[in-house]
Amino acid sequence: MMNNYKKNTLSYLVRGMLFVVLLMSGTNMLAQNASYTVMGKIMEESSDIPVIGATVQIENTNFGTITDADGNFKFDVLLEPRDYTLTVRSVGYGSLTKNISLGNNTEVNLNLSMATDILSLSEVIVTGSGGLTEKKKLGNSISTMDGAEIAGSGAVDVTGSLSGKMAGIQVMQNSGDPAGGVSVRLRSASTVNGSSDPLYIIDGVIVNNNSTNVLGVASVVQNRLSDISPEDIDRIEVIKGAAAAAIYGSRASNGVVQIFTKKGTSGKPKITFTTSVNFNSLRKKREFNETPLNWVNPRPDTETEAATRYDYQDMIFENSMGTDNYISISGGKGDTKYFSSISYLFNEGIMKNTDFSRVSGRIRVDQRINDWASFSVGSYISRSHSNDKPNGGYGRGVLQTFLFSNNVVDPTPDADGNYPSMTFLPNILEYLETFDYQQVNNRSISDLQINLAPMKGLTINYIMGYDNAQSTGTRYVPIGTNTVPLGESGVSTINTFQFNSDINAVYDTDFGSDFTSTTAFGYSWQQDKTEATSVSASGLVLGVETTIGAAIISTNDFRSERSFWGGYVQQTFGYKDKIFLTGAAR
Repeated sequence: MMNNYKKNTLSYLVRGMLFVVLLMSGTNMLAQNASYTVMGKIMEESSDIPVIGATVQIENTNFGTITDADGNFKFDVLLEPRDYTLTVRSVGYGSLTKNISLGNNTEVNLNLSMATDILSLSEVIVTGSGGLTEKKKLGNSISTMDGAEIAGSGAVDVTGSLSGKMAGIQVMQNSGDPAGGVSVRLRSASTVNGSSDPLYIIDGVIVNNNSTNVLGVASVVQNRLSDISPEDIDRIEVIKGAAAAAIYGSRASNGVVQIFTKKGTSGKPKITFTTSVNFNSLRKKREFNETPLNWVNPRPDTETEAATRYDYQDMIFENSMGTDNYISISGGKGDTKYFSSISYLFNEGIMKNTDFSRVSGRIRVDQRINDWASFSVGSYISRSHSNDKPNGGYGRGVLQTFLFSNNVVDPTPDADGNYPSMTFLPNILEYLETFDYQQVNNRSISDLQINLAPMKGLTINYIMGYDNAQSTGTRYVPIGTNTVPLGESGVSTINTFQFNSDINAVYDTDFGSDFTSTTAFGYSWQQDKTEATSVSASGLVLGVETTIGAAIISTNDFRSERSFWGGYVQQTFGYKDKIFLTGAAR
């Protein structure tokens, strides 16, 4: 029965895609279209500052562009001669509409000004609605953050860049590891036993942000959003609480973080290169025992003797640095726009012998087919590597030694390379210099988007996306250490695959001059698979760093698969663009 269900679902998806393709292949034979050029400049109303990155679009068509660094815009259209409405939108400004007439004059030149919108109520968002909607029309609490703020945060990953930027968002670093996991809570946790993480969406693709523990030890857990370069992000929209569940399903009960990456603009190729260097240091040292005395017999005598005290913090931590390099090229001509980028990040940890590196590449192509149909295809790949030092569990961390041991023991090895015992706790230098923990992560995210505007007021958007993440962790503890005398080795791999196919439609209409109606409906089908395998061994063969020949070998295998499907409808009525009533059902 399950196989038949899968076959029927796949059949419906194929039929739906064929229907969309057939719609795209049609041409409008009822009207004679003409070629026009729309150009101009957009400035801030209260000053002479150009508005950079504003979206300029002719309503109910797929013609539009983005303003450049000087506020200029220019794009070609192929439309029937008549009157149209030009809409301009930008973060921090109120939406601007301008009626334009396409007639005998083939060039339309406009000089426009935009007023600032302190509350961002006119800001156009996607999250929490089936399509582009002004924030003031929604009853949900939605926050936005543009790419400049994200890139300027200096964070290694996307989730870290949210810290302190939006109200009601708690961002917590799970460890001091260079790629340590970050937990995000939108208006606090909503469950005791389940996950409290929000749903993450990148360019319409529902992505995996699980905190994977492939090393099998505590405190070295990475979020998979660490695979994404913050430089590639155009903006982030966040909806708090369970308000988005009507559209995105139960997986959005903890809120939604939707990420939009950069796209190309019409014009000559534009190359952007950025590089930065960061310096890391221990924020504050803990006080430690510096008294040059030690008990002869701790109990019950009070006799002391001279002793040398050691600062273990100086042996564990160090000043470090990192670099982040990014280059992109974007442009477009005619109906085609493109954007591609490559980035490389290397960041050393403040704990000795720890680091994180990531190399990534992204490409996106936007193609307009005619005045009512367009599509976009994008792909992102990344590979990261980290050298880690776990800090939790018995025999698995140097911080326990620093916190709980008597600092009269010199941890440096003798002439033969033997490390002295520090009671039952790990020798900090032996741990830092001989224990080997590494992670390798490979990530690919791809999407296909089809946008249709077949009639006035109606827009249809189809998104097919997939996300594949593979994480591999290796660990090696040599023979002869204080806490693991027989040695230990292991390898773990977690593969996660996610697929989503969503179609959304929005219809806008007016009832007279005072009342407006927006109807949105859609259907979504999602599937995810997880495969995890691990091999661990103790009692290693001398000189062998793998599990081969070990005295005790254990294996573990886990697999899971699940699918989700559902539909929704959302209706919004507006009165004089001031009062809005919204209802939704799923």
